[in-house]
Amino acid sequence: KEQKLINYNFKNQVVFDTGVAQGIGASTAVEFAKSGAHLVIVDIDLKKLNKFKEEINLSNEKSNILVI
Repeated sequence: KEQKLINYNFKNQVVFDTGVAQGIGASTAVEFAKSGAHLVIVDIDLKKLNKFKEEINLSNEKSNILVI
């Protein structure tokens, strides 16, 4: 059984997440998206951030993702 990192319902909630291009930030963003949150994501590496956004959009169609 897969263990969930986030046990809260973020469906239709807006989550502002920083440092999401890699590492822990990316992992938490994925979990928020899986729970149905709308993400506002930020990272200093815009190229990696946009690549991450494309990857998460392909795997999760429930969330809207805004890169700033």
